[in-house]
Amino acid sequence: MRVTSNLFPETLTQQLQDLQNKNLRYQTQSATGLKINVASDNPGDYSVALSSTEDLSRMLGYVKSSNEAELKLRRNYDAMKNLHQLTSRAYELGQRGNNIYNSGDLKAWATEVEEVVKQIGQLANKQFDGYYNFGGTENRAPVLDSSTGLGATANTSATNLILNTTTTANVTSIEVNQNYAFDTGIVAGNLTGTATGFLNNGTTNVLSVVQGLYNSLNSGTPTTAAQITNLKNSLDIVSEQVGKTAAKLAALDANTSRIQADQQLSKNRVTELTEANMAEVLTQLQKTQYSYQAALQSGAKILNISLLDYIR
Repeated sequence: MRVTSNLFPETLTQQLQDLQNKNLRYQTQSATGLKINVASDNPGDYSVALSSTEDLSRMLGYVKSSNEAELKLRRNYDAMKNLHQLTSRAYELGQRGNNIYNSGDLKAWATEVEEVVKQIGQLANKQFDGYYNFGGTENRAPVLDSSTGLGATANTSATNLILNTTTTANVTSIEVNQNYAFDTGIVAGNLTGTATGFLNNGTTNVLSVVQGLYNSLNSGTPTTAAQITNLKNSLDIVSEQVGKTAAKLAALDANTSRIQADQQLSKNRVTELTEANMAEVLTQLQKTQYSYQAALQSGAKILNISLLDYIR
């Protein structure tokens, strides 16, 4: 191998360029706190970190969707608990009215039952953001209407409420995880029973049952065994909805916990791939600067030319 007079200067120049590049890289890492600033720093890790970052963005969207679903479900859960209290009170009064009482007592209880029906009406017609919460996808019309003018289908109770015929059984879904859509809605059901829900499951019309209790008590007539059975069935319908809504909340909470765990794993992965160890970076930066100065000094002594002073 022939050693030319340019071999040392060329080698020195290459070494100085390499040290300058390292110095620049460590300076950038110390300023940004990242060991990967552009794809060329480490193409493999950059690709993995980018994919993990995209996963984080997608999971953030799922967390927001889960929070929205939880808000709606908690509204429904609170509503079903309140409805359970109302139907439970109606059942209790129905049982008491089955015994022998004077008509004055029965009519006094009728006044309380009337308030129960009115509260059921307020609950069923609850609106959020201008939409009726329990109307299914046809949520621009009230779940309960006044029976005045509805002819033979009208309920003749003094409370004057009747289930609407337009309510549907369809509810909206929210995607809370990949390939996992969550039904957040509950429907009250409609008058005909074609759409079943917590006020009419197709067999028992809860509203009519409670209104029937009012009619009996208000007329001074003791309740019958059949009425008590219907009141118990009504309470069971509402109890089932309370349980279903609670189960949905538990499932949603478990889903949110899984997302949060996946988020943390992805965050840790991105941190591991991209964030620099500052103690190590500063040490390497200092070593590179010392090596660069040493190479300049050594080259100056060997070559003994003033050009290196200009480079320095």
